[in-house]
Amino acid sequence: MKFFMLKISIILFFLVAFAGNSYSLNPEAEEKGLQFLNISWEEALQKAQAENKLIFVDFYAEWCGRCKRLKENTFPDPEVGALFNKNFINLAFDIEKADGKALAEKYDVRRHPTLLFVNGQGEVVEQATGFQNTRRLIQLGQSALTE
Repeated sequence: MKFFMLKISIILFFLVAFAGNSYSLNPEAEEKGLQFLNISWEEALQKAQAENKLIFVDFYAEWCGRCKRLKENTFPDPEVGALFNKNFINLAFDIEKADGKALAEKYDVRRHPTLLFVNGQGEVVEQATGFQNTRRLIQLGQSALTE
């Protein structure tokens, strides 16, 4: 009987432990939102030139509450994903890590989050700081496309 209770306890533990991660375990849900590429800045510039697209850059910090809200509430939205995945090369950089820190210094990033729209020559065409809801981020993206 003790062995049976131990098994049940272990199963319940794992069910509770992984219940909070159900969103990230659902790849179909993740694909509907904004998808960030895992490429270098130089590769992104080359890709932007080759595909005639702008680069969307999210500069964030792990400890930043507004950055987390953006990641959890705005980026997963299907409308945001539809616009950004089709029209931009999407990158995210942690401003406290090597590549992110150097790029943040280059673009004089001082607030978190900072969102930049950059052309293939590395020139900023649109920018925003702070939390952006779905409607506002879509407006920013559309504005960048018309620049």
